[in-house]
Amino acid sequence: MPSLALRAALVQFVLALTWIVYVLHLPALLDLAGIDRRWFVWILLADQITFVLADWAAGAWADRLAAAWARFGRLFLAAAVGSSLLMLSLPWLAATGSGVLLLVTFAWTLTSSALRAPLFTLLGRMGADARAASRLAGAALAGAGFASAVGPWMATALRGGDPRIALGIGAMALIAAAWIAASAQPSTASAQPSAAEIAPGARPHADGTGQAAWLPAGLLVVLLGFGVQVHTILHSEALYRAAGATTPMLWMPAFWLGFALLCVFADALPKPRDPAAVLPWAAAAGTLALLLARQAPALPVLAALQCAAGAAWGLFMQALFARATHMAQAAPARAGAGSATGVLFSAMAVAAAARLAVVAGGWQSSAALSWAPVGTWACAALLLVLLPAARRLPGPHTAIARP
Repeated sequence: MPSLALRAALVQFVLALTWIVYVLHLPALLDLAGIDRRWFVWILLADQITFVLADWAAGAWADRLAAAWARFGRLFLAAAVGSSLLMLSLPWLAATGSGVLLLVTFAWTLTSSALRAPLFTLLGRMGADARAASRLAGAALAGAGFASAVGPWMATALRGGDPRIALGIGAMALIAAAWIAASAQPSTASAQPSAAEIAPGARPHADGTGQAAWLPAGLLVVLLGFGVQVHTILHSEALYRAAGATTPMLWMPAFWLGFALLCVFADALPKPRDPAAVLPWAAAAGTLALLLARQAPALPVLAALQCAAGAAWGLFMQALFARATHMAQAAPARAGAGSATGVLFSAMAVAAAARLAVVAGGWQSSAALSWAPVGTWACAALLLVLLPAARRLPGPHTAIARP
């Protein structure tokens, strides 16, 4: 299991890093294609809208193929190779004109989606029980968190570099990571198809565990994710400067380190019978940490509060993804790990698109936006407390046993 967890973390780490490298070098690619840099934010916004639709579709696609393990693994690896080749070609094709660049970035976004939600279906099939699924989901999220943590440092190190080198390294690393993940084998218990899966005419999600059932959770992720986007990308640097940091970039990873470490050590935490019970507590803890961070008296206190806020976000997301990943082991039709995680990834893309829309509209300095992180998290916490249905997740409700 440790090797599987490392594979999961590696794929998400590399995938998240390729996105960071792409964003860093997109202005240079726009120059090569003859596109004014003012379109930079709008192109990123279009990418996120594409992710919203593609992640949703990729999740449904993963569920349809979940029972055909060998075919699934080959298609997953093929998507990784296609995504890597498109990424590798970006700097070379950008010089041929704006239309080609935009078309290739759109295709790259589509193929990248095939590596997000479907990965959690793979992980669910490789885990033998609910606890294993939780650990693998946490490892994958931790990989993405560590990538976000090193993002600010990468921005400093790679700024002004040759995009062909950075994108090329990223493309090769993505192929290697996807091959490592696709070469793993499912557990004996989860590899056997159920009678419902092999019966003629069996319908996926006949038990109500499809994408529509996950929309309430997706809406919560949009609300909290928008707060995270605004806080980490638009507000954190100013908070660190106000606390006395002369080089805020050194402190910026604190939030995502808290997120990643929580996901790594989530299995060591006491667990309620229903993992969804942690959602209100995570939202409330994150709200308090974000509120206190606005008035942190010293730099170490601010860094600790950033870690706490990141850990709250990690606790929330790990609970959702653990439940979703466990669904890959349930009948009928491996009842929807791909669909569930597709909704969650789509929701995160909606949150990112909303933040980019704020920047594109020039509203990032508005007074109302300064309270957006605290406000959105407080709203989510209230919804979770006042509306029990908001914290009720579909899928198998097997408690995660302690060792």
